[in-house]
Amino acid sequence: MQRGFLICLVCVTVTLAIYVPHFGVSFAGLDVVTYEPVFNAHEFWGTALRILFDFKGEVVAGYYAPLSSVSMLADKFILGSATASPKFTHLIQLVLHCINGVLLFLLLTGGLRVPQWTAGLAAFFFLVHPVQVSSVMWFAERKNVLSALFFLTAYMSYFRFRSSGSRTWYGATVVVFVAGMLSKPVVAALPIILLLSELLGLHGRRALDDGSETPNDKRGSTRATSMRSLLVLIVPLCLIALGFGLLAIRTEGGDVIDLPLYLRPFVGAAAFWFYVTKIAAPSDLMHVYPRWNVDVSHGLWWIPLLAAVVLAAVLWGCRHRMMDSLRWACLTFLVTLLPVLGLFKFGTQQHSFVADHFLYLPMIGAALAISVGATTAFASARQAASRVLCVIMIALYASFLVAQASLHASVWESPSTLWKDNIEKCPTCWNLQDVMGVHLIQAGRPADAIPFFQRCLSLKPDYHPAMNHLAEAFMRMGRSSEAIRLFRSVLQTKPDYAPAHNNLGNALSQIGRTAEAIEHFRTCIAINPSLADPYNNLGSELFRAGKLEEATQNFRRAVERNPAFSPAHANLGLALMRSGQTTQAIIHLKRAVEIDPRLHLAHANLGRAYMLTGEYRAAVAHFGRALELRPAWSELRQEMEAALQKSGTGPDSIRH
Repeated sequence: MQRGFLICLVCVTVTLAIYVPHFGVSFAGLDVVTYEPVFNAHEFWGTALRILFDFKGEVVAGYYAPLSSVSMLADKFILGSATASPKFTHLIQLVLHCINGVLLFLLLTGGLRVPQWTAGLAAFFFLVHPVQVSSVMWFAERKNVLSALFFLTAYMSYFRFRSSGSRTWYGATVVVFVAGMLSKPVVAALPIILLLSELLGLHGRRALDDGSETPNDKRGSTRATSMRSLLVLIVPLCLIALGFGLLAIRTEGGDVIDLPLYLRPFVGAAAFWFYVTKIAAPSDLMHVYPRWNVDVSHGLWWIPLLAAVVLAAVLWGCRHRMMDSLRWACLTFLVTLLPVLGLFKFGTQQHSFVADHFLYLPMIGAALAISVGATTAFASARQAASRVLCVIMIALYASFLVAQASLHASVWESPSTLWKDNIEKCPTCWNLQDVMGVHLIQAGRPADAIPFFQRCLSLKPDYHPAMNHLAEAFMRMGRSSEAIRLFRSVLQTKPDYAPAHNNLGNALSQIGRTAEAIEHFRTCIAINPSLADPYNNLGSELFRAGKLEEATQNFRRAVERNPAFSPAHANLGLALMRSGQTTQAIIHLKRAVEIDPRLHLAHANLGRAYMLTGEYRAAVAHFGRALELRPAWSELRQEMEAALQKSGTGPDSIRH
């Protein structure tokens, strides 16, 4: 017990040393916009319920995995902050990752009877392997660390059920399995692993075997009874997995690459060997890998497939000579890896057929396989010198993994470092050029973004999102005519591309062509009514045109579609204040500055609203904040002085 505790302590300590120094102050990776409703949610229970019952992917786009999103929502409310804290989110994911390492150790030593040193080394490799970095440092992969926790816990509950026969433990297995499926559908692999492990005898005696001797003529019926009992246990889990799997497919959304069926085995085999290589020698790791151009007329594409067939035949032929722990490791690795080998279509394939975070759960089997190999080599060494050499080799490999993991974790400190590193390693990844450009636009650097969009279009001229983003960069630089030309070019080739209609409306608004702008905002809404931005933009145009009631309706629709959309809250607050609904206006203006404290206009309007309700000290506070953000705003300074006089506060209270 004491040895096991020390082994886990060492594993967790090294893992913390790898990750903690590299926690960033901003979220890095894809899908930041997707999770904004979670990061900026105003209240917990209402948002959590919307996420749990979001069977269409409208709150958080993508396949149905609500528990992961709710857990990230809880991070924010635990801290009591208006927006999510990247450091705290990373910390929670690291804690979950460490717990998973400890659970793996307990599962191996308790359920599978793996020796402590072998299990400890497996837990170490699982925790520190560099391919796990993306699952810890990428906020969106809360799905991985949380689902793995439920996967391991459900497996341990199943073992307790096998040893005790208690229905309570079986019920716990089902409940925890459902929680895992609500976290990420990959947990669907669990019942398959349980079934195959039982059939192969990897769990020892089956659940209903009592160890007593059975006459030969009754063994057949006993086996049949045992098989029926096993199916009664496993089939409910399989049905749950099937239900959640179909729901995940339905809610996947996005631009899914529909690869022809005959090409998928080739992609799957290539992906398998890619992952084996990255596990054995992790180097040049990237957040997004280049997507392969599959051409089976080229002989090289047949090599991975033939090699995979040969490996499968070898493993099958050697299955009886392999120790149980190694057979379980290979089984777990293959079953958990199979869904992400490209045999099934999913959204990530628009970027690449492979990704490091797909290896999080398969690393359970891979880590044990490496550990079994290392400890078997050590035990087989008969001479002291050979054993010392084995220890040195294991230590060097472990040190290599730790160094690579620390280096890769440092890349995730900020979006800039992540995308720069990725582009340096993959300069032909056209999609990354676009992502980097979007990041620079969001950082207020549209001029710096333009070369990235141009590079993307030179690599993939028909990629209309990059053309749309390039036009947006021109628009933000005030080059409206160039932006309008590019937006129209996008719409000529893709007339139903909603973001281009929205951006073209903004560009037309900049040059005063209000009627045309309104037309494009309405078209955008007709194409995709779930977007919040076009409702806000349409409301702004209607507000300027004096159509206050219609503008208010559109601002409300924007807020309904994205409760964390601060400009829409600010605009709705202003519209309500103009229509005499000051109390309601204050609610939305306060929400706007809670989400984004840098909105100087929202602070100023909130101050004006407080002046109308006679709350002069609150007005002074928000006028002061607006002046901090815009010190040269002379008109607001006069309003501030009036608020100071009415509040009885001296002019020294004006903040600069």
